[in-house]
Amino acid sequence: SASNFVVLPTIYGFSPGFGGTGADIVITGANFTNLTSGTKPTKIKFNGVQTTLTGLQFGRVTAKVPSGATSGLISIETSEGGHTNETPFYVSATLTSFTPTNSPPGSTVKITGNNLMYASEVLFGGVPTVFTVSNNTTIGAVVPSGVITGPISVTTPAGKVSSTALFYGLPQIYG
Repeated sequence: SASNFVVLPTIYGFSPGFGGTGADIVITGANFTNLTSGTKPTKIKFNGVQTTLTGLQFGRVTAKVPSGATSGLISIETSEGGHTNETPFYVSATLTSFTPTNSPPGSTVKITGNNLMYASEVLFGGVPTVFTVSNNTTIGAVVPSGVITGPISVTTPAGKVSSTALFYGLPQIYG
């Protein structure tokens, strides 16, 4: 044959399945290097954001979650070709603010942060509520009845994150 047979790199998986900026993620697969020429991957990307590599082997490499990465797919590119895995990697969420900081039950609070797209739960002071994820940086959440003063928490596949500021619930009269 006048041309060489090319084997494309393939990502089989990664561990752990979530992490924050700077976390080491072990990516496993095959053909990460070309054994005959020693060619190394030119790029590994977390949802399109390129990262740095260490410990490169034929079927294993360690990559750091890069700054600016969002939850999504991991891809590899070598001189022989590329591959994108089919399982999302989840970047840890952050909460930056919410407005208003106090409001009666039934009103809507805008929660902003990063990596909120896959949110599965929102809590006001530990009380669950109904919410809508608008995009990766914004959630609209309804203030639940029985809300107490406390942080707002959002649960994603990468874990739970809580606001540093408090949401102030309405005063309660007991007795």
